Amino acid sequence: MILDTTKRTPSAALPIPSLDQTISRYLERIQPLLSEEKYAAGKTVAENFLKNSGALLHAQLLEYGASLEEGSWLKPIWDEAFLGYREPINGTMNYSTVLDTEQIPKGNSFAEFCARLVFAMVNTHQEIASGAQEKDIGPSGHLCMEQYDNVFGACRIPRPEKDEFFSGGGRLKDASVVVLHGGNIYLLPVVKDNKTVGVSSLALGIGEILGRKDSPAPNIGIMTTAPRESAAKLRNHITALDARNEENFKKIESALFALCIDGEPQKERTEHQLIRDVLHGNGKDRWFDKSMQAIVGADYSIGFNNEHTGFDGAIWINIQWNT
Repeated sequence: MILDTTKRTPSAALPIPSLDQTISRYLERIQPLLSEEKYAAGKTVAENFLKNSGALLHAQLLEYGASLEEGSWLKPIWDEAFLGYREPINGTMNYSTVLDTEQIPKGNSFAEFCARLVFAMVNTHQEIASGAQEKDIGPSGHLCMEQYDNVFGACRIPRPEKDEFFSGGGRLKDASVVVLHGGNIYLLPVVKDNKTVGVSSLALGIGEILGRKDSPAPNIGIMTTAPRESAAKLRNHITALDARNEENFKKIESALFALCIDGEPQKERTEHQLIRDVLHGNGKDRWFDKSMQAIVGADYSIGFNNEHTGFDGAIWINIQWNT
C-alpha cells in the first residue's frame, strides 16, 4: 500500500470507545425508528451481546489497539475490508453526489463551464497540499486531516487477492487532470511551475478536446467496472503487451482527478437518470478506480463519483462545500 504521510504529523493512537458507550449510543439512535415492541426486542439483543460475545470481542479489540503505537486502530481493518473487496466497486462501494447547478455561472461556453470547475478543484488541492487548509474541528477538538491527502492524485489499483491504493500526496510542481470524453482519454495540464493554470487556458485546452474528431479508442476504462480479480488480470494483460501501457496507467492513476465529459444528454433527463449516470454510467468515459471523478454533462450538470478506500464521505462533503 503506497501512502504519503510526510505532510502530516503522525496522530496519537485513536482511543477505542467503551462497549457500554457504543451500545448506549446504538440504542439511542434506533429508538426513534422502531416501535416500542421492536425496540424492546432490539434492546434485549444488544444487552445480551454486551454481556456475552461482545465482551470477548471488545477485549480482543483492546488488545489489538494496545499493540499500535500511533494512528487509528480502525485504519488497517478499513484498508483490509475495502482493498480486499473482490466484487465490482461501481454502484456498490463507490459513492456519488450531484450538485444543484442553478446558481453556478455557466460562463461564455461549455468549455469555460468545465474549466471553472477544474480551476476550483485544483485550487482546493493546492490549498490542501500546501497545508493552508482550515483544520476540521469536532466536539473534542481538532480532527485528523490525513484522509484529505487521499482525494487528489490518488487511485485504487487492481491487484490479485487485494488491491493497492496509490496516493501521490503533496504539492506538485506540475500536474495534470485526466479527461475522458468521446471514448478517448486525454491529459490536461492544470499546474505548471507550482501555479494553477488559469481559467482561460483551461477552457482553451478543454475546448480543443471537445472539438476533436478522434475515433473512439478501445474502452480500457470498462475494466474498472469488472470484479476485482478480473480487473487485475486485465491490467496485467494490458501492461504485458507494451511497456508504454504501464506508463499510461501511471499517468491516469497519478492525475489529480478524472474529468468525465458526457456528450449530448438524453432529452428530458430526469433527476433519477442523472443520479444513475453519475453513480453507474454506461460503461464509457469513466475510471471508477480514481479517488475522484468529476462528471460534467452537456446539460451543464455536475456530479462526482468517489472511490471509497482513501477517504470517507464527510471529507468529500467538506471539500465540496469549501470549493
